[in-house]
Amino acid sequence: RSIQVISLAKRQGLRLRLQDIFECPTIRELASRVTQSSEDGPGRAAFELAPKQDRPLLDQNILEDAYPTSVMLDALYFLNETSPKYEIYVTSSELQASWQPEAFRSALSRTVERHAWLRTSFAFEGFSRPLQLVHKQIPIRWNFEDLSHLPPAEQERFLLQWIDLEKSIKFDWREAPVWRICIHQWARDRFQITLSEP
Repeated sequence: RSIQVISLAKRQGLRLRLQDIFECPTIRELASRVTQSSEDGPGRAAFELAPKQDRPLLDQNILEDAYPTSVMLDALYFLNETSPKYEIYVTSSELQASWQPEAFRSALSRTVERHAWLRTSFAFEGFSRPLQLVHKQIPIRWNFEDLSHLPPAEQERFLLQWIDLEKSIKFDWREAPVWRICIHQWARDRFQITLSEP
């Protein structure tokens, strides 16, 4: 939620730091920390944060923007690459609705278009420092399994085993998107949607 608040503030031309949200327990105190956005506000030019020596190496035909990775992302990537115990994050919800792939494709496409993070890959080599690369477009895809033939107890057992396996399947951070969606159809009016991310 904190990231959403920062994003909404930025859209209004205001600058708010994550640290401010955690340090200010009341709205009044938080409001005293808000400033007018400047260099990192809506007026920032694409590729402005990328190191100058790397800008000529960035393919602006396929990229919308590029900027340095954060320390937190660098640490996450390091753990992903080196720790045999590293597991990806898996969030799963069951929906009481009929599966409508075209409606889902449309909604997912609009969401991906709106949020740069969903179109981001990472370059930890080849530049003067690690970069996040925001792509103009990415393929919209998901995995789908129709398991409506299984009884409910077997469906539940299948999902638990599937999630355990999914947690161990690492991402190639060099390829966008760095997330996966899987749909498991349980019945004509019931399905599971699962998002996996590093």
